[in-house]
Amino acid sequence: MGSGSTRKILWYGVGAFWLLDALLQMQPHMFSSDLVTSIMMPNAFNQPKWVTDSIDWMLNLLITHNLALFNWFIAVIQLVIGALILTGYRRRWGTLGLWLSLIWGVGVWYFGEGLGTILTGQSTYLTGGPGSVVLYMAIAIILLLPKNIWHDRTGQRPLEILRNTLVGLWCIGAVLQALPGFWTHHGLWTQIYGSAVMTPQSWVTAPIYAVAHLTLYHTALWNLLFIVIMLLEAAGLWFRWGPWFYWASGLWLIFMFWIGENLGMILSGITTDLNTAPLWALMMWPLYRESVRLHRPLTSHIHLLD
Repeated sequence: MGSGSTRKILWYGVGAFWLLDALLQMQPHMFSSDLVTSIMMPNAFNQPKWVTDSIDWMLNLLITHNLALFNWFIAVIQLVIGALILTGYRRRWGTLGLWLSLIWGVGVWYFGEGLGTILTGQSTYLTGGPGSVVLYMAIAIILLLPKNIWHDRTGQRPLEILRNTLVGLWCIGAVLQALPGFWTHHGLWTQIYGSAVMTPQSWVTAPIYAVAHLTLYHTALWNLLFIVIMLLEAAGLWFRWGPWFYWASGLWLIFMFWIGENLGMILSGITTDLNTAPLWALMMWPLYRESVRLHRPLTSHIHLLD
């Protein structure tokens, strides 16, 4: 697959996600105190003092001023980012949108996601760690690579950078999952169970609660399983396993999206994005297409030559 196709998939994909985030930010609950108490405040818990103090400062600033106006500001910024990217492919304003997403992303990751809670020792990819905005920024950085990389005749250099980025991220995920907190009796249970508490639809939450309770039994084996899966994700990408690997990865991402991320909490009315699983899928899609091309039966190549 050429570098142009890879670029378009990532470009329009990340632009669409930013636009969707802007729409989610306009939900009625986001103009109430839920923005503070349900989304931002929990990210200040169990953090180092300097992180807690700075997030508390931001929360106090919001509470003492016009919260609805601030939420409109967030929504408009994300709407502008999405619009600039979606309408600016190969144009200067599209590049401006990517740079703006990086600058905005740093602030969101710090104040909105509490640095992905990585400093608490409780950040897990299962429930969306280390924050979806990290993947937004990773995609933006790849898209902002110099033109000589994207104009590579083979189209392989962007794919290799994307592949190596994903390998590194999945390895980091395995390291985070191996931290002491997830080996304890309630370590996994707390994370998985907690993701479902704000969604009333039982058909969504019942499987989540079931898996959460299962992790109370043989917790170490469950955690080891999740670590191994993340390492297999990295290995499959690094060693260029075939299309079957990406189908298996799709099942893993569906598990993450439903059981760990509560379908992005889209039914709760207080979500700001779809969480990380859809972004993982976006980043892996160009590599899947390349894998299909490389593993196409030889006869199809012969027919193409004929």
